[in-house]
Amino acid sequence: MTEGRARVRRDLALLGLLAVTVLVVAADVPLARPLAVLATGLLVPGAAILTRLRPATDLLVSVGVAIGLSIALEIGLATLAAVTGWWHPVLLAAILAAGAAALLAADLRTALDDTGPAATP
Repeated sequence: MTEGRARVRRDLALLGLLAVTVLVVAADVPLARPLAVLATGLLVPGAAILTRLRPATDLLVSVGVAIGLSIALEIGLATLAAVTGWWHPVLLAAILAAGAAALLAADLRTALDDTGPAATP
């Protein structure tokens, strides 16, 4: 049951980071925008992919793999956009964020179903 709660906390934290980044970008907060976009870009896409794979037990390994997956995914999408001539970085970021949010929401629902109502304090 502790694993299910940890998944719920992780998914909510990543979805919260994504939501805060969207608000910071929409409000155009100059000091927070680069940090929020960098943190979200490095963590959220890779962590969303990791929800579908077997998670590592070590937090540092999970963060490192999430960062590596995020960078690889963003490089692959940017290369695809450059090769096809479809260069719209804002739309590409929105598609990436929507995909990550969908994966995280699906994992959150699964984690909540696994914990069940009896497990909530």
